[in-house]
Amino acid sequence: MKKLLFISTLLLLYCFHAAAQKVMQKIVIDFTKPDTADFRFMIRQLNNVVKEAPNTRVEVVCSMGGLFILVKDKTNVAADISELQKVFDIKFVACANTMHARHVEKDQLLPAITIVPVAILELAGKQQEGYSYLKAGQ
Repeated sequence: MKKLLFISTLLLLYCFHAAAQKVMQKIVIDFTKPDTADFRFMIRQLNNVVKEAPNTRVEVVCSMGGLFILVKDKTNVAADISELQKVFDIKFVACANTMHARHVEKDQLLPAITIVPVAILELAGKQQEGYSYLKAGQ
């Protein structure tokens, strides 16, 4: 009887462990810093996440000065962004309000960038969908 209880307990623990390994993280990142050093830091952080948990869903919402991480002639991480988009399906989002205020047109953005009307609403919507909110670049 003790042996059966022991085996059942081990099996139950294994099932819990296996289920925990399959939990997919969802993260929305609020990125607002204009400094190219912050751009590199953001890429390092994203690489750390996908190295540890490659199935993590990540969306980076760029507004204010952070928009320039997505602008072709302002960014120093265009190749990194392209790789993260293709390999890990990380979504990069530009705020249309910020684009208007900073006089940035859609054709100035890197390829495959999503544009949303208002960054704050995008961030709030993702949190309502169960995404964890992180503020980057402070």
